[in-house]
Amino acid sequence: MRSIVFGVLLSAMLAISAGAQPEQRFESGTGKVALIELYTSEGCSSCPPAEHWLSGLRQDPGLWKAFVPVAFHVTYWDKLGWKDEFARDVFTARQYAYAKLWGSESVYTPCFVHDGTEWRSRTRPGDPRENAGALTVVVVGASGQLDIHYAPLTAKDDSLEVWSAVLSTDVDSIVERGENAGRKLRHDFTVMELASAPLQPGADSRDLVASLQLREASRPVPDIRAVAAWVTVGNKPGRVLQAAGGWLSATAK
Repeated sequence: MRSIVFGVLLSAMLAISAGAQPEQRFESGTGKVALIELYTSEGCSSCPPAEHWLSGLRQDPGLWKAFVPVAFHVTYWDKLGWKDEFARDVFTARQYAYAKLWGSESVYTPCFVHDGTEWRSRTRPGDPRENAGALTVVVVGASGQLDIHYAPLTAKDDSLEVWSAVLSTDVDSIVERGENAGRKLRHDFTVMELASAPLQPGADSRDLVASLQLREASRPVPDIRAVAAWVTVGNKPGRVLQAAGGWLSATAK
């Protein structure tokens, strides 16, 4: 998914207030930061507890330092009475790609993934220990451009890909039909759009770089937003080498 499909945000919205910095920088450090993915749906009655657990990470001191959480809403529940407005076919395809990687023909919700591996323990990841190289994400003012730098600890022959997502947080939805009919659901770290690009050698041969351009979103987004990025081997979901992220809005801190 070489993401020319990055339809994310109206770039001017990245300047969230008059006091916003012209450039925002998010860094992983060299310690391994975990990527926690949740596959969920508003149409699934067993998903709210999983989302509640994910929401609890918002107050955890390890957020962005030890782990980066993202929630992908899938589409296969939409036909059962309630269409999830956050669900995208590309997110469903991503989960199916994981299932294939794990040797399974089926998918389910809620489904947690930890660094590309199916994850059922739902325990807070530990603090970074393993050296994994530093990942840096720079949001270039209000231009909507993401400049990404990855400095592996050792030279790699593998083709590396960087993925990036814009997340919405502190969102409430009233579900009118389906398994969650009548419930008010809370969503945090919801992926609004997803992009990927190959990492290429930069001017400094030790670093790998990529650049992504954000464009106008097709619908309004909440004021509280975050950016997440992670590095994988190849351009399909799989083992995560490093992750980084942070709030785009000061109001979310």
